[in-house]
Amino acid sequence: MKRQMGNRSSIREWPWATVLLAATLTGCECQSDEGLGGGAVIDIEAIVDKDPHAPRPRTDFPKEHQTQDPEVNRFIEHMLEVCERGDYDGFRQLFGTAQTPTGQDDFETVWKNVEKIRVMGLYPDRPDGPESYYAHAVVGLREPDRKGRHQRDVVVQLFSEASEWRMGPASAEIIDRIMSTASQALTQPASQTP
Repeated sequence: MKRQMGNRSSIREWPWATVLLAATLTGCECQSDEGLGGGAVIDIEAIVDKDPHAPRPRTDFPKEHQTQDPEVNRFIEHMLEVCERGDYDGFRQLFGTAQTPTGQDDFETVWKNVEKIRVMGLYPDRPDGPESYYAHAVVGLREPDRKGRHQRDVVVQLFSEASEWRMGPASAEIIDRIMSTASQALTQPASQTP
């Protein structure tokens, strides 16, 4: 079965971190956010703690897509847990120091529309021992986005920084390569899948 790939530029515009993978233990502990009164805010309560009846996104990280590196797998599982809970503090802490995560208002808006997140593949940056990985996930939406899509493909880079795994955006070239690889894998018989 062939899957529609959609507009790849929109994958870059909709940060997948806003939708899913998230959190390590070090990083920014406070933020200034106009939607929160303009002052520094620490320990922002997760959405599901504020509203225990809020529908959580379902997440899936199949064993066949996990790496041989248990630290990377734990990081992805933690990212998914942060996404399930709507934990904006945890979400901010997922990013490397060179990235600025989306604001809390945008995070909450996107979180409320995410129905499910499924990790579809992990790709090492280098075959001889990766210093980083690229994670591909499919995000199912409760309501179609402004382009009428019910599903989004998202690709992020996972990398080690200060002995902690972090995430950041993937380049357009990497996104195109991963989406091409994912598309080929879906259209080939299992015996020919790379």
